[in-house]
Amino acid sequence: MTRLYTPLQLTHLDVAPAAPAAGVAVFAQSGRLLCSVDGAVGVPLMPGMLALGADVGGSSSGATVTGLALPVQAGTYTLRYAATYTATNTTTGIKVQLTGPAASDTAVVIQRWTSATACVVTRLEAFGTWSATTGASGGATARPLFIDATITFTAGGTLNLLVGASNANTATLKAGSYLTSWWLTIS
Repeated sequence: MTRLYTPLQLTHLDVAPAAPAAGVAVFAQSGRLLCSVDGAVGVPLMPGMLALGADVGGSSSGATVTGLALPVQAGTYTLRYAATYTATNTTTGIKVQLTGPAASDTAVVIQRWTSATACVVTRLEAFGTWSATTGASGGATARPLFIDATITFTAGGTLNLLVGASNANTATLKAGSYLTSWWLTIS
């Protein structure tokens, strides 16, 4: 039998190592596998996953879901948020927003179930704008929410997800919701 891989054991580091002069340094930190490449330190090796540890509720003005904040470098990322949400009542819908560093290209599609059989699909027009909402949900019954995106960042920073309600009530992203991401290119 031919062995096609070599096991790699990494020591957890409290502080990221300096970027190597050439090549890639791989290390583990805060439960995540990271690398230093091309002078950028702490770049997530993809695919990566972040899970939400506690519910996050947002009113009509919204709330940042800090548990799913993703540090990014310039380059193209493909992302999927897979979540469940509830709302104060069935006439309160959920809305979402993405904010982050400068991006030259974004493609974001949002799928949210408003009942056991109805799914609404919309697209996010731009960073810093709220998604369209129907003003309907499952109320206290958790419903699925998926956000699929391909984003080309022209600068590094943090990608944030915000969650809000369609009216003066509250829409809540539930604990266990997660973000999966792949870093496709380095620009």
